[in-house]
Amino acid sequence: MSDTLDLRTALPEEIASHHQPRADMVTSIIEHEVKAGRETEYETWLKKIAPIAARFPGHQGVSFVRPSPGSNKYTVLLKFDTLKQAQTWIHSAAREALVAEIKPCLVKDENIDVQTGLEFWFRPQVERVSPPDSNSQP
Repeated sequence: MSDTLDLRTALPEEIASHHQPRADMVTSIIEHEVKAGRETEYETWLKKIAPIAARFPGHQGVSFVRPSPGSNKYTVLLKFDTLKQAQTWIHSAAREALVAEIKPCLVKDENIDVQTGLEFWFRPQVERVSPPDSNSQP
């Protein structure tokens, strides 16, 4: 199962009908910063991930979040039934080969985060505190 949804341009009904994660699902969140001019090569590489990951036990789908304007950060979301199955994918020889193949296109090493359940979809925003007004009295 491969899902690609560009959240910057998707209509609300497309987002609502898009495959939603189950509460017990594990999601591997992998961020890549792509070097300028290497985006096409990276996009081609992304197409290789889904069919390879789909062969792993517990695989429930993969989604890609493309960079917003002015950014070079791609996010790959891979969903698995269990944490053990997600870790099997992350540490697999197949994935290591894929990462080695694309590493020359990356600004730095990838960032990997593994989250269980739906909690990470609903992280509260960090409250921003304005600096004190320099004209105000203490």
